[in-house]
Amino acid sequence: MPDVNLSKPENHVSTRAIGGHKHGLFLVTLVTLLLVSPLVDDDRSGGIVLSVLFSVALIVGAVVVSRIQRDRYVILALSAPWLYLTWLHPAWSGSTVDEIAGALLAACTFYMAVVLLRNVVTARVVTGDVICGAIAVYLLMGVAWAVIYVLLEGLSPGSFGLGDSSRGTVWDQLLYFSFATLTTLGYGDISPLSPLARIWAVFEAVCGTLFLAVLIARLVGVYKS
Repeated sequence: MPDVNLSKPENHVSTRAIGGHKHGLFLVTLVTLLLVSPLVDDDRSGGIVLSVLFSVALIVGAVVVSRIQRDRYVILALSAPWLYLTWLHPAWSGSTVDEIAGALLAACTFYMAVVLLRNVVTARVVTGDVICGAIAVYLLMGVAWAVIYVLLEGLSPGSFGLGDSSRGTVWDQLLYFSFATLTTLGYGDISPLSPLARIWAVFEAVCGTLFLAVLIARLVGVYKS
């Protein structure tokens, strides 16, 4: 009887922390961001649309991953300055404000991916919503690396061989390159040229392969059982 009483609080905390449809909502937010990105133009209106989508993703993500108060503080410390630079500061002038905002966004998305991954791995009860959380981590990884690539291209133009600009905006092309690298498709139409861009691409491919091979296989196997 004492063993039963001790095990119930752990299961209750786990299902309460990752229960419901929080991860599913975050997954829908990320999918919306990915689907809308190719439709926006590389101008002020397109930047506003992307900023709105990222703002919503950060807010929803903060609600999902902030199980620990320390995580809330870190996410707030990274997202609040980005929101200020994006919406209250004239960040459309092409100054270093854009680079600072990009670095903050990249750090915030990476941190959210790590925290969400920790939540999924430590889940004692694997539900459909936990599977959604694992998929959300995978998509968030692709988005985070795309932000890094855009930042690298902005700091050092020519870091990526983008080819014809009529194929899409810089964000659209590098988002496509990010997921092509994450899934190790390697079409070759866009390629990293600078040493820093190449090492980030290699790191993304390794992380993507390990994620699919270890985490997704484990969660799906436990869920089916």
